[in-house]
Amino acid sequence: RHHTSRSQRFHRQQGVAKEVLKVHSMAFEAYAHSTSTSTKIAAVLSVYIVLSLFFSSRAGQSSAGAGVITSSSMEGPAFTLLVTMRFKSKKYVEQFLSDVRPVCQYVKNQEPTTLAYEVLQSDKDPLLLTFLERYADKDEAYLKRHKSGKAFLEFRPKLKAMQDAGNVEITGESYLDTMVGFGDRRDGT
Repeated sequence: RHHTSRSQRFHRQQGVAKEVLKVHSMAFEAYAHSTSTSTKIAAVLSVYIVLSLFFSSRAGQSSAGAGVITSSSMEGPAFTLLVTMRFKSKKYVEQFLSDVRPVCQYVKNQEPTTLAYEVLQSDKDPLLLTFLERYADKDEAYLKRHKSGKAFLEFRPKLKAMQDAGNVEITGESYLDTMVGFGDRRDGT
């Protein structure tokens, strides 16, 4: 069995971290400057795959023996929230969409470990929305980063007031990734 020094492992870890940042940067640029949905999805998925591989590896246990840096707080499966909202009238749907739009932009620009953050509207009932939130992990990306983000903290009281006034009913569930299946196929693959 070949042993490497702490210094060698550190330098290898630095190299891996730099490569991860390079992929993330290239994907972010592709996402930010593209109008193509396929390109945007491919960029998000490439970051998701790289981050998943990066954070799921254990130090010294990667297939290449590279000693990948890990964060114990991000070693879990991806975490997803599906929040369903039934609004009292179209007026409140419009208000919600207006209030949440800046949050979505903030998350897109400031939270790279938020993998998806999208409001979906029922094609059968325009008063029914589902909020899809997907994070690299529950503890770090969702609980620590997202829930303490400036835009979320400004938005949450607005939604709570709408809920307290009886203008929206909110239900939801949280899920952990099973790594079975795929997320999107709009790019033709």
